Amino acid sequence: MIVNIAGYRFVDLPDRDELRQPMLDNCIEAGLKGTVLLSPNGINFFLAGSKEATDAFLSHLESDERLAGIPIKVSNTDYQPFRRMLVKRKQEIISLGRDDIRPAEFTGPHISPTEFKQMLDEGEDIVVLDSRNDYETRVGMFDDAVELDIPSFREFP
Repeated sequence: MIVNIAGYRFVDLPDRDELRQPMLDNCIEAGLKGTVLLSPNGINFFLAGSKEATDAFLSHLESDERLAGIPIKVSNTDYQPFRRMLVKRKQEIISLGRDDIRPAEFTGPHISPTEFKQMLDEGEDIVVLDSRNDYETRVGMFDDAVELDIPSFREFP
């Protein structure tokens, strides 16, 4: 059984270059495969390996208070979905192409999926912007969502 973990956090990481090699070494030693993106504005990762290996990576994250407590999505597969282990330095963890947007400094309030569903069910006055690409919006959308008709998320801002 292979455990897949994914997570991200917008957080200032001015030392992302110094974080790269210890993180790569930790992942390789644990036997993980996948990708970690490190940028000045945060971390984004999708990794796969044994339960022990993913636990070791999460413990490594917890040792840095900026990366502690990242919400993790977990799934299981009976095969290793990745061929190699990469820790890449990027300018952004989600490519917007705009230096003036600083997600680590300001984000909206977090709401859980249950809270979001309740808001929709109760008819609260909210606007849902669907910033996904054409293919993804053809698969399905929320009722009354505003489709932005953009080829990629980078076009959003």
